[in-house]
Amino acid sequence: MSNTIAPLNQSMRHGNKFHIFAAIFFYISFFLLSVPANSAEAAPLVKIIEIKGNRKISSSTISSKMKSRAGLPFSKKSVQDDIKSLYSIGYFDDIRVEIEPFEGGVKLIYVFTEKPTIVSLDFQGNKEFETKDLKEKITITSGAIANLSLITDNVQRIISFYQSEGYWLVRVVPIIREISEDAAALTFQVEEGPKVTIKRITIEGNKALSVKEIKKVMKTKERWLFSFLTGSGIYKKEQIRQDVARIKELYQSKGYIYVAVSEPKIRLSPDKKKIFLTISISEGDQYKIGEVRIKGNKVFSDSELYDQIEIASGRIFNRSTLRKDIDKIIDMYMDRGYARADVNPLIDVNTKAKIANITLSITEGGIYKIGRIDITGNIKTRDKVI
Repeated sequence: MSNTIAPLNQSMRHGNKFHIFAAIFFYISFFLLSVPANSAEAAPLVKIIEIKGNRKISSSTISSKMKSRAGLPFSKKSVQDDIKSLYSIGYFDDIRVEIEPFEGGVKLIYVFTEKPTIVSLDFQGNKEFETKDLKEKITITSGAIANLSLITDNVQRIISFYQSEGYWLVRVVPIIREISEDAAALTFQVEEGPKVTIKRITIEGNKALSVKEIKKVMKTKERWLFSFLTGSGIYKKEQIRQDVARIKELYQSKGYIYVAVSEPKIRLSPDKKKIFLTISISEGDQYKIGEVRIKGNKVFSDSELYDQIEIASGRIFNRSTLRKDIDKIIDMYMDRGYARADVNPLIDVNTKAKIANITLSITEGGIYKIGRIDITGNIKTRDKVI
């Protein structure tokens, strides 16, 4: 007779992943109590491990995820870890482990119930977009395992696509229907909802820059008369995130090093067809450049490098200008063959004086020379001409 470790059910059908650890302890402890007394000094050896029920995933792949090994002492913790690890693959609906006495030790039998294969994939409720277009937006296909995390990820992909097209209230529910023990049909049930447009964008907390200046750098626009031509006025979550970064960059180009821009607050109209966005800004103080130093340079003199950069003492701190200056210096080194040259800007901010001292720390690296250039494919023109 065998002792059975109750299954950890991690599936769309069962759902209670870890509720039977107590049962694991009970069954294993019960088995160990039945072992002769002289074995109490050490756990019995695992003599053999059998793997059953797997068809889609190989036994060698399963074994590679397990801690339990033939020849090692039996360990309750190893079996528990095996079950956790094997569930994490996403291929199994059910795993149970049976323990039997075997040749003075124990035999471990891992019995698997695999998740079904998705044999059909469809959409329902989609009116604005054709099914073939939606299938291009997802990564799951017919023939895939009905893995809950994979399905959830693709639900989010569908939602993200709809939201990028202005359907902010879209809902997507995956419906899995068992066709047989080994096959399932997956349907994404879509509730598109109304297309949501942006009625108003409100900017709060801005003093140094006007609303007009801020909105100018934003890709997100309010709905207006000719939006049907430009495609503007649609709420797009990713575009909003990028706009927050653009506003921050705008302020930092004006010397506001510590500006903070909030994620937009969203309010829906009563009919849920219009959005009101509010973006809050905490500008902080404006900083000027204090000292500008260069260190680590041997190939070029300080004056040669200073001639190429725009940042200078007394000017408004501008992060985008600083980036451009760094690129110029790297290009100078690249032209001399220093392909691995790098410039690290060290910024020392004096909050009382409202100045930022900048040190451009240069790592020149070694010089690289071109050894040989091979030209291929030239049939009519000689190499020396090229």
